[in-house]
Amino acid sequence: MRYLVVTRTLEVGLAMARTRPTAALCKAFLALALTAGFACAHAQAHEKRVGAYVLRSSTVASESIDAATARAHGIDPEPTLGVINVTVSHVSGPVRQNVAADVSVTARSPTGRRSQIEMRPVVENGMISYLGTYRFVPREAFEFTVVARPPQPEKAITLVYRDRMWLP
Repeated sequence: MRYLVVTRTLEVGLAMARTRPTAALCKAFLALALTAGFACAHAQAHEKRVGAYVLRSSTVASESIDAATARAHGIDPEPTLGVINVTVSHVSGPVRQNVAADVSVTARSPTGRRSQIEMRPVVENGMISYLGTYRFVPREAFEFTVVARPPQPEKAITLVYRDRMWLP
């Protein structure tokens, strides 16, 4: 299992290294990161590309989010409250545009406990993303399964990754 996780991480890293983001893409991702209030030092983005769509997800402890940003998104920062952010983008040449999708997220703890994370759409600056919260114990690792169904593909896009939660 560890080999599989490392291999997927390397594949994503290599895929990202082969593509050169445009200025518009960089601005869009920065706006998304600021919208969700994520500090790059505290959140790592995971992504999967299927055809013309990119599914991207990141998690962070809620206390790492700027207080004003958290309030604007209805988050009451607590030491053991995690926030997950998901975007689905359609890529056409150099243009990447966030699109609406049906998004569901499940978190599985090391003990096998599964919990469904309620996701809600957030539209800001003309971009749509999905936000959800969940409880964690410091240094707890979760396996997140993110499933997105954008309007066009016949099949859902599934992204599975692990993240360990730390207190800020």
